[in-house]
Amino acid sequence: MRKEEVPSWEHNVRRLRDSDTTLTELTLTYTSIGEDRWRELGEALSDNSTLTSLNLRSCGITAAGAAHLAEGVGKSASLATLDLYGNKIGDSGAQALGAALAATSTLTSLNLENCGITAAGAAHLAEGVRQGPPRRVPLTLHGVDLGRVAAQVGLGDTAGGWDTEKVLAALNVKCAAARPSGAETGGLGPGARGGVGEGAAAEAAGAGGRGGVGGGGEGGSAEGREAALRRELEVVKRERDATIRIGGDSAGAGGG
Repeated sequence: MRKEEVPSWEHNVRRLRDSDTTLTELTLTYTSIGEDRWRELGEALSDNSTLTSLNLRSCGITAAGAAHLAEGVGKSASLATLDLYGNKIGDSGAQALGAALAATSTLTSLNLENCGITAAGAAHLAEGVRQGPPRRVPLTLHGVDLGRVAAQVGLGDTAGGWDTEKVLAALNVKCAAARPSGAETGGLGPGARGGVGEGAAAEAAGAGGRGGVGGGGEGGSAEGREAALRRELEVVKRERDATIRIGGDSAGAGGG
């Protein structure tokens, strides 16, 4: 994977709009610019299908700038990693990013450390994941504690309490379980072939009753929901390991 750091803003935006296949990672750290430029970047992301990683650490992005970026993140066909460390986007910016999470399944890593986000913003992010499509693996979120808003997104009590990782895994299961059989899943197939699809969701939700993992459904004790969550995480790990092995086998065959 090739990493690009091009000083010209216009050149970066043009390459994003053109989905330049040589631009897969873009680092613009400490780039303090006006709101209009973040709008340009968001629009370019909307049209892009090649960028997988965007690093915008400490760029002075405000809530308004985050809203422009979030529109592009929600429409991007490829972005997997977004680093917004040190930008004061606050709860309003988190709300916009929550809407982006509800629209995309490609984003798997989001860094919001030191971004001024409180419990209100955390609730927006969790709700976005809850409303969005299932992911091949649960989203990894840094810098925001979702454990404190678990009840607000329909997760009941669980043994040991909730933390961010557990909340994201449980919400991912709910997304998959809520999707009807045969429905479009944004690249996720049913059951094991599509990662955390309907088969995995059914397995994880088995001990939690109709409410799914942590959902407080019929017959779902706290211990049962905790066990279901553990099973879901194991399914995720097995699918991820299988994907890595398949990718490695393909690379080896191509090299031979």
